[in-house]
Amino acid sequence: MKKLSHLGMATFLLGAMTISSISFAGEHGDRKMCSGHHAQHGAEFGGQGKDVKRLGKALDLTVEQKATLKTQREATKEQQKQSMTALHAAHKALMDAADAGAKPAELTVLANNLGKLQGQQALARAQAQQQFIAILTPEQKQKMIELKAKREAKMAERKEKRES
Repeated sequence: MKKLSHLGMATFLLGAMTISSISFAGEHGDRKMCSGHHAQHGAEFGGQGKDVKRLGKALDLTVEQKATLKTQREATKEQQKQSMTALHAAHKALMDAADAGAKPAELTVLANNLGKLQGQQALARAQAQQQFIAILTPEQKQKMIELKAKREAKMAERKEKRES
């Protein structure tokens, strides 16, 4: 009877481990980096997301400023798309190599490649930010600074609330 009980327990644990591995693989195994919550940000980066529109209203952008921003966005759209594709491919290559048990040297090369692409993307975002600020009037720049301070205060408040 004890053997039967142990066999039943082993079968249960094996089944539970199999189910948890399958669900884990479903979450990360397909390497979809921009699904769920993160998919919402696609419109915000380089697109006309809700945050961009809200900021435009808060700063009271002129028609000319909006047209300039649209032109700048469209000029970099294809480059951003290629950058995201390369970033996804580099991340997938790193994760696939890790799953396959690659040597640390190979993982280092892949991780460095991913880091380089992330750095290029950060640089592109910083340059876009500079272009955005360049078209603002001094009053709009001041308003943007105030909005940023307000947003940072809210974030700090939420962080404090979470930590307490």
